[in-house]
Amino acid sequence: MVWYVSYGSVMDDERLRAYMEGSAGPEGVIVPPMVDRRRPIDHANVTLPYALYFGGWFRAWGGTASVFIDPDVAGGTPARAYLLRWGQFVELYQRENHVADVPLRYFPDMRAALAGNVSVRGAPYGRIVPLDAVDGTPALTFTSAVPQRLGQPARTYLHYIARGFRVAYPDVPAEEVAVYFAGLPGIDGNVSRAEIDQIVFGCLEDTP
Repeated sequence: MVWYVSYGSVMDDERLRAYMEGSAGPEGVIVPPMVDRRRPIDHANVTLPYALYFGGWFRAWGGTASVFIDPDVAGGTPARAYLLRWGQFVELYQRENHVADVPLRYFPDMRAALAGNVSVRGAPYGRIVPLDAVDGTPALTFTSAVPQRLGQPARTYLHYIARGFRVAYPDVPAEEVAVYFAGLPGIDGNVSRAEIDQIVFGCLEDTP
């Protein structure tokens, strides 16, 4: 087993279930069901010791930025960890990178991933980042293999990121969440505070 630590839209467990059970994604991509569709064994909120930012250019979201962590920049990023079977983690890695055989080719077991030796250039989230264990069980996340140029996320994408945060951290006031998002690299200076407020305050009720 391994903890998969999400800092993006699948902080919302409904979005994770859509990934696992198969659905039409919000970006219009048909997502087939995973081989192992069992629910996560457990979940927990954790803090990643790295900075969060938006960058790159991704066709799935209309040629706008996606969200990443930067393992070379210290930070305190709220995240949600899901306790998965190893095969489920591999499948999620495949889906985020749109290449079904990448993880199986580069690491047939957990050893390379836990050693921080998996970094596939050209894959959107090709770098697997080992983290401190959660309750004694290894934890991993993934991010870009190379730093991405800062960029503005699509409104729809930001809606799902904000929703994931608010579902995972329901006790954090929406005002604090809006302030947090307003200061993130890629959003700061590119998205107005009024638009951020509209997204954050409405993301639990509205569709993007």
